[in-house]
Amino acid sequence: QAAYDGLQAYEICRSVIPRLLISDVVMPVMNGIELAIKVRAEIPACAVLLFSGQASTGDMLQEAKERGYTFELLAKPVHPEVLLQKVRDIINAKSPN
Repeated sequence: QAAYDGLQAYEICRSVIPRLLISDVVMPVMNGIELAIKVRAEIPACAVLLFSGQASTGDMLQEAKERGYTFELLAKPVHPEVLLQKVRDIINAKSPN
């Protein structure tokens, strides 16, 4: 499902229980890193893939890491094939062999 701000995405995640959350970092209401932390705290098995075109994202990711959360980040613009391959990699890593 699609959401247009971080809070809406969080509410969807609480009702759908996703295997993978793909989110931009810069969003209204709640940024993608805050969203990822909340989702991972409640749904530890949910993989998270973030993307951003802003240099300030590195500081926010470092703050999350200091809190015990590490997330994958793709720099924008993201080529669709790169995004699809990253999603395949994440899903395959989470799937039992």
